Amino acid sequence: MPTPWIECDIAKLNLELPPVERYRVLSDRQVGHGRELLDGVTSQMPPGVLRLAETIDQRTGGKFRPEAEAIAARHGTSWQAILIANVSYDLLIMQLGCSTVMLPTPDGPVAARNMDWAPEALLARASILLQFQLEDELLFQSAGWPGSIGVVTGMSSQGYAIFLHAVAAPEGSDLSGYPMLLFLRTVLEQSDGFSDALKRVSSEPLVTGGLISVVGTKNEQRVVVERAPRRHALRWAKGDEPLMATNHYRMLDIPSEDLLAGTCSRFDRLKKMAGKQKQISDETLLGILADKEVRQEITAQHVIMRPALNEMRLFVPAALVE
Repeated sequence: MPTPWIECDIAKLNLELPPVERYRVLSDRQVGHGRELLDGVTSQMPPGVLRLAETIDQRTGGKFRPEAEAIAARHGTSWQAILIANVSYDLLIMQLGCSTVMLPTPDGPVAARNMDWAPEALLARASILLQFQLEDELLFQSAGWPGSIGVVTGMSSQGYAIFLHAVAAPEGSDLSGYPMLLFLRTVLEQSDGFSDALKRVSSEPLVTGGLISVVGTKNEQRVVVERAPRRHALRWAKGDEPLMATNHYRMLDIPSEDLLAGTCSRFDRLKKMAGKQKQISDETLLGILADKEVRQEITAQHVIMRPALNEMRLFVPAALVE
């Protein structure tokens, strides 16, 4: 009997190569799906938004422009369009959801999460597990797509995973902060372990708020960092209990309402299904993620990460790609 999910392709990106050569590893089919997704994202953007690309490029010190230019060349578009797509979280925060459960196991913690984002079918078809390598050594991975530079869900070979859940801080945006998805990419590139990643995630001024989970190689290294642009609170796992994240603050001292209908029910359902698991297979985790009370209409990706084993797998709902 076929499963309701399909595992995604892997693209190995060699950081030793110039960006224009690095992205030649992507097939024409993959780039075609990426272009369809880019058009879908662009159609949701407010008029004149491409003018912000220069400001973003300056704010990030030109770090991502060569990569954006290389991807744009493959997609037949502008580097400005690619860069704007990679800050879509800051511009379209109400379009994202997500549900995650983080569990202890004898082999270290496992994180299983749904990436909920519209247009879900376009994202599912374009989804690729991007593996960034240097001299044949795997540095970090990202559940991405052919045009992605920033990171929503990623794992470093330094022993930690980081991933984002959308939530809007009442104080709004801080345009002097770092764009969220590009910041998470920087954390994966530069942090040398769980503690360093947690410090960066907690302290960097950001454009928008969000929930950033950090999971290490030890079961006690499971934490949700509740972020406003310049404030944070930490929600740690308690003993061997599951730690969940959906789309609402639980620790930060600001009032908020659920970002998406059903947020609290998803949180409670994850807690009930996970229980106090000691050993759990990827198939069981996928069953939890695909549960009708956890998944949403805009669920586009299922991701499983085991940092202690340096294992990351990316799946998409079969119904969206068949």
